[in-house]
Amino acid sequence: MLNDIKVLIIKLTLNIIIIFILEEFSLIRKGLEMSYICGNCKKEISIENLKTIQGVKCPYCGYRVLYKIRPPIVKKIICR
Repeated sequence: MLNDIKVLIIKLTLNIIIIFILEEFSLIRKGLEMSYICGNCKKEISIENLKTIQGVKCPYCGYRVLYKIRPPIVKKIICR
């Protein structure tokens, strides 16, 4: 019983990860640029700016915590 629950949780987690990956690929195909917001100075940073800097950090203040801006897409998940 416990093993069945663990397997179900793993399957659901993998499905959610796959949905996020497919969503990002579809946005890239549509030409929408992924962007992030710095946790400190709250400035928007594009992926092109991040590629020019070694490591992941804000090019303006050097803070290392960046938040991904999610697109305004409504997701509907059917639960059973």
